[in-house]
Amino acid sequence: MTAVEVARHDQQQALDLFNELLQLLPDSLQVRYNYALMLEKTGQQTEALQQYRLLFEQAPDYGKAAIGYARMLERHSCYVQAVEVLRQAVTLSADLPEIAAALGNSLVMAGKAEAALLWYGIALSGNRYDRTVVSNFLYTTLMVTEISPVTLMSEAVLLAGNIGLVENLYKQAAWLEELTGQKIVSLHKQLARHLGYAENSFHAGGTVEPGRIRIGYISADLYTHPVGFFLEGVVQNHDRNHWEVFIFAPYADRDRLTQKLKTSVEHWILLDDSDRQGALIRIRECNLAIAIDMAGHTGGNYLDLFAQRLAPVQIAWGGYPATTGLFTMDYIVADPIALPRSDEIQYSEKPLRLPYDYVSFSPPEEAPLPGPLPALSTGYLTFGSFNTVQKLSGATIRLWSKILRAVPDSRLLLKARGFDDPLVCVDFWEQFAAEGIDKNRISFEGYSPRVCLLEAYQKVDISLDPVPYQGGVTVLESLWMGVPTLVLQGNRSGFVRHAESHLMSVGLGDWIFTSQEEYLAKAVAVSRNLRQLAELRAGLRQQMAASAICDTFGFTRDLEAAYERAWQECCGENIP
Repeated sequence: MTAVEVARHDQQQALDLFNELLQLLPDSLQVRYNYALMLEKTGQQTEALQQYRLLFEQAPDYGKAAIGYARMLERHSCYVQAVEVLRQAVTLSADLPEIAAALGNSLVMAGKAEAALLWYGIALSGNRYDRTVVSNFLYTTLMVTEISPVTLMSEAVLLAGNIGLVENLYKQAAWLEELTGQKIVSLHKQLARHLGYAENSFHAGGTVEPGRIRIGYISADLYTHPVGFFLEGVVQNHDRNHWEVFIFAPYADRDRLTQKLKTSVEHWILLDDSDRQGALIRIRECNLAIAIDMAGHTGGNYLDLFAQRLAPVQIAWGGYPATTGLFTMDYIVADPIALPRSDEIQYSEKPLRLPYDYVSFSPPEEAPLPGPLPALSTGYLTFGSFNTVQKLSGATIRLWSKILRAVPDSRLLLKARGFDDPLVCVDFWEQFAAEGIDKNRISFEGYSPRVCLLEAYQKVDISLDPVPYQGGVTVLESLWMGVPTLVLQGNRSGFVRHAESHLMSVGLGDWIFTSQEEYLAKAVAVSRNLRQLAELRAGLRQQMAASAICDTFGFTRDLEAAYERAWQECCGENIP
């Protein structure tokens, strides 16, 4: 049997065992929980959901049951219900840090990043050594401009009667007051040090075959995901005479893009996420010269391993739009727009600037044609955003509402996985209603495979970029589908301004604005000149295809030159 078949056989045996134990000990919470967990691990999602639900209803103060039940609800796109389960549990269970962290996760998926940040803070106050919570907390700070009084009061009201938790919420809100760029960068560096992310004396040898330098890309996102898209063109174009390329991932076969990446590299190394020391040893055994992190503080990251140093040179690229806070991360790949020189002081990493965009874009083969401008047939302008719900901050809702008020007949299409939950849609309708926008002007769509997502742009005239967290691949896909994106220039130092970089690369710098007033004025002006917008749409794909961002071969040469500079600096050689 293969390793996968052995694992499945072992899981089925364990499930049979717990089934027998359940007959003997029907009232044991631990046995019932383990039975539900094994159902989940063996892919029996509906049965697992039912078992977790029954266990939670019987023992709502049993933290593991609440977390398991919420996790299964999330997999069934019931994000708001998951939040409600964990809100009930957090006031009853002694497992406060674990439930607070799970509640933060559910709130993020329900589009409540501000509230999530409060609960991540509570989880951290109970356990600052949980690397997953630290990363979730730091990543969420990028999406939030403030903890609004309304958010704080709403959370506090839901905890009425639990004075201790209410006091803790207010304590977190005070700690997170004024989420400026400098404050968020400081949190990144502070928590990285607190977790023991410090320089040590280990250096991999970096010994390679004559004339070849070993580089390794490390990420859990090498599938149909922005990171996978960024890496796609690079691994195909690496100069194999000079570079020996490794990829490290927690799976060997996830989707078509995974397979494409796997066939494009010499070495695909499988990592066991549950064995961190084993993963550390496995990567070090490959004797890399350069280790490239493509996750930052996003889910499934390996920063705890980078903190212990995997290679003489460690570089962050493409996975996180800010500093990692790790002083063992030597460099970050950037460009003059995404990371201006004035922001360098905010980074733990030294910038490796490329001449154009800091990423490249491989045009999706399955992309349909952009089609004509929808407004010419509908009679009204349709704005759109296909960014994740957690990016749609209160500041974003207020800004976009101004546009909808200024262009009275316009509509807004929001498309993201979070909108698979009808209750999330209701919540966003209510947020827009509070700004005076009729619900009939806002429509929602949930998750779609990439080809269907691209087709949805045929219904959009202009894309809107959220604040403060700019879009990345979302902007690139929109441009490829002929839809320009309105972007508000970032005003928080220490954050990669990727949307601005992408627009500049394609020659649409006049769609970047320094103030909300300019942003709003552009939306109004474009709505009054549909002919010009239609002309832009008709030629935008060709314009993008001819730009540097779609030159994956040239980009890879520039990226390799940056790697070479970093390696020479490490080796103490003079850089030409």
